[in-house]
Amino acid sequence: MAKNFLTIEIEGVSDLIYKLVKFGDKGKAAVKDITQIKAKDIEADAKRNAPVDLGKLKQGIEAWKINTYTWEVVAKEPYSPYVEFGTGTKVKIPPGWEEIAIEFKSPRDHNVNLPARPYLRPAFDKSAKLYEKDLKKALERLIKKI
Repeated sequence: MAKNFLTIEIEGVSDLIYKLVKFGDKGKAAVKDITQIKAKDIEADAKRNAPVDLGKLKQGIEAWKINTYTWEVVAKEPYSPYVEFGTGTKVKIPPGWEEIAIEFKSPRDHNVNLPARPYLRPAFDKSAKLYEKDLKKALERLIKKI
């Protein structure tokens, strides 16, 4: 059975979050707000990027809060990863996503070989860059106030 989740650590972000939280309530609020905004941005971009047939894939993309600083963005339809990564011999495994994408790769031809049509990964990649940038800006603002 295929996994339906993947946790990705954005390099350098843990250190930024730690530094922001050390500023107390203002730093914690910045992390909380920026994290929520970026999760919602990923959700919105993934929905815009999702190929549409009946619209169920797009409708099944959701972001929800796990805890104060953690959000999860999921595509709930069982076929979601097949659209994202492709199937059979047409699977495209992007760097950093091997753990989940490899489950859809086959060493031989299959009856179903669908090309990858990424929608979630591009949304994540776009927001991940902005997430780090926004955290840095929040930290710089707090440092200037000292």
